[in-house]
Amino acid sequence: MKIIETDLKDFSDNDTKALYLEKEGQYTISEFIELLQAAKEKFGDKEILIHDMNDGCLYGFSHIYLNKGNNEEDSAICIYA
Repeated sequence: MKIIETDLKDFSDNDTKALYLEKEGQYTISEFIELLQAAKEKFGDKEILIHDMNDGCLYGFSHIYLNKGNNEEDSAICIYA
């Protein structure tokens, strides 16, 4: 899958780069790992923070869990901040 790089303003309004996959919808675990590997190669082995666009906050995360949804197709891996 192709990784796209674009200009972005970070949490502190600094110019930076963003990486994402050329895909519609949510990423699978494999796709997320691919994106994280590209980020590691581009930016180095950094801590992971989650930027909450609604609250304007940065968080670390404590665990990952399976949100089972109504059926197997609705299940998703969630990151708990």
